[in-house]
Amino acid sequence: MRILEAVGREAEPDGTRLAARVGVATALVVVGDVVGDGAAREVAVIEETPNLAAHLQAIAAPGEVVIADQTRRLAGDMFVL
Repeated sequence: MRILEAVGREAEPDGTRLAARVGVATALVVVGDVVGDGAAREVAVIEETPNLAAHLQAIAAPGEVVIADQTRRLAGDMFVL
């Protein structure tokens, strides 16, 4: 939430406010070797959780956090959702 608030305080040079979207999914993933060269270098991540988080982020409205069902269950009542 602090990241969303911090980004929301920033603006483009033309005054347009910035906004972030967040998607959260919780599960085990396998992180492997770095693949690619130069600017295309990235760490190989295997499992569907990063894809789920990316999908949740894509459907979130600007300034919104969308979490997966499993993450919601794991959070219990630690947060007001």
